[in-house]
Amino acid sequence: MHVLFHDYFQTVGRTTLRVLVVHERPASTHAVAELVSANIHTESRYAGTREQVWAALSDGGWDVVLSDFRTPFGSVLDLIAELRSNGADVPLIVISDTPNNDEAMLALKAGASDYVSADRLSLLPALLGRTLREAVAVSERRRAEVLLKLSELRYRRMVEAANEGVVAVDLGGCITYVNQRFADMVHQPAADILGTRLGHLLAIRAGTHDHDALAERLLSDQVVRMECQVKRGDGPWGWALISSTPLGSDDAGPATHLLMVMETTEQRVLQAQLTISDRMAAVGMLAAGVVHEINNPLAVTLANLDLISRDVDLLESEFPGEITDALKEEAEDALVAARRVSAIVKDLRLFSHAESSVVAPIDVHPVLDSCCRMANNEVRHRARLTKEYSKVPLVEANEARLSQVVLNLLINAAQAIPGGNAATARITVATGVAPDGRVEIAVRDTGVGMSPRELRQLFTPFYTTKPAGVGTGLGLMISQRLVHEFGGEIAVSSEVGVGSEFRVLLPPSPSASLPAPGLDTRSAAPIARHRLLVIDDEPTIRTTIHRALSEYHDVILASSASQALAELQAHAFDAVLSDVMMPEMSGIELCKIVIDKYPELTHRFAFLTGGVLNPALVAFLEQDPHRLALEKPFTVRTLQTFVEQLLEGSGPDAAP
Repeated sequence: MHVLFHDYFQTVGRTTLRVLVVHERPASTHAVAELVSANIHTESRYAGTREQVWAALSDGGWDVVLSDFRTPFGSVLDLIAELRSNGADVPLIVISDTPNNDEAMLALKAGASDYVSADRLSLLPALLGRTLREAVAVSERRRAEVLLKLSELRYRRMVEAANEGVVAVDLGGCITYVNQRFADMVHQPAADILGTRLGHLLAIRAGTHDHDALAERLLSDQVVRMECQVKRGDGPWGWALISSTPLGSDDAGPATHLLMVMETTEQRVLQAQLTISDRMAAVGMLAAGVVHEINNPLAVTLANLDLISRDVDLLESEFPGEITDALKEEAEDALVAARRVSAIVKDLRLFSHAESSVVAPIDVHPVLDSCCRMANNEVRHRARLTKEYSKVPLVEANEARLSQVVLNLLINAAQAIPGGNAATARITVATGVAPDGRVEIAVRDTGVGMSPRELRQLFTPFYTTKPAGVGTGLGLMISQRLVHEFGGEIAVSSEVGVGSEFRVLLPPSPSASLPAPGLDTRSAAPIARHRLLVIDDEPTIRTTIHRALSEYHDVILASSASQALAELQAHAFDAVLSDVMMPEMSGIELCKIVIDKYPELTHRFAFLTGGVLNPALVAFLEQDPHRLALEKPFTVRTLQTFVEQLLEGSGPDAAP
């Protein structure tokens, strides 16, 4: 094997040189003979027509083409042009019968690998060896280029498929590359982002002009990690964790820094929701404590005002005059004020259950009334609040969470109305049944209204139309989630300069009727005189209950569970009234002991609760539907009726 072809044959993996000869004259034939005489094993084929040439080339595998300058179908220049246009990448050496420098130049310019005249065919093996080595080098270079392109394509696909945004930035802070994930993150086409300054899309704080500060921190000579805000098209700014890495000068091209951008907006939303949930839980605990602490003295106040009114009526019948009239008017005013406090305390109960997720059939109207009272301070300085209630079925919802939704809508409606126009501005709360049978709660306002663009983003996290510091941008999103949990939806319509309407649509409860009243407050004469045991650790509550009931019953008072058990052992009682929360033993624990020892009191043991039915009490009451509980504060008449129902055994679902 000739040493000139050793490397080539190793590259192609064979020891035979395949030669295609295009000839009209014998020079090409002599060229093949010259190769054979040089001890190069050849396999050759002769082609004298264009058809024969292309038939041979279609078989493939040729190492070199040897051609006369003049072929049977034209000059070699035409053949070279056809080879190149058809993508035939095979070396071609031109052989001429006579030396002709002009022909040689034309052939080489057209793309021939080399040129040799017939009188110098002895040089052909060397020329052919050099040509084939160059062909191998070109092939290897092209292969390397293809592999590089494939590698670049593979890495580009990996970058494009990444779940994080990838951004390349030049030294001036202009973006030179972004992947599709980042384009989706900022709600812009990738092509539109190129050339944009980094600070126009990212900011340390939304709405601030801190482009230089941001670029200075991110485009340093060290790896930097920081959380900043991301501008998302025309929508609210989101959050992202940025990791910036300097690329150095080698092969970095125009980019000097590579940024990995991981969106953290959802985590921020969850964190904000958790904070709000914790705050609501804290408010709930505080409200529960406030309700319990206020209800005891309030119960005493209401009951004693009732007794004072009754005594004034008796006094007036015996001593009519201006003094008794004044006393009666004063007592009535005090009762009105105390009842107002009682209503406020009952509204606070909603927040005491804010962390509860229990869904039950509820009447929406008491919830709406409570929300209107709680929002009154926000509303009354901006608009007149009106109610337009229709008869609607019960809905399956959580009372506390539904009140959170409605209260948020009411406050939003008030804040949408500019101040100074309270006489003509209106907020309307309406109920009705939608055409599809769902219960509809509508909150309408005559405020500034919203544009179509604002409506499209209304439920987006952190989006708010309120001034900075007024809204978090989470209220409506949370309200929508709560309504969805009830199987409902929130619909909204608005017109700039006219106002907005939010409609909460909830599916009706399978229980079609309205809830039965919790207590029959009819005026009824006592059945007979009975012995009652009253247990409460508040002395004023015990005294007030004694005053209210002692006219009709024998009332024995106990300040603790141990004292109550001693009284039960010493005397027989017809009924027991017990506070729920007591220091020594809870009312539930006492009830279990009493009904175990005295089974005849099983359905005549009732609870007095401070207004917050804790889960333990609710669960215990559900075990026996005949067991009664009276919430504080209560009036004398309500207490007397409650006791008569207890003695009659007319608790919930009692048999007639």
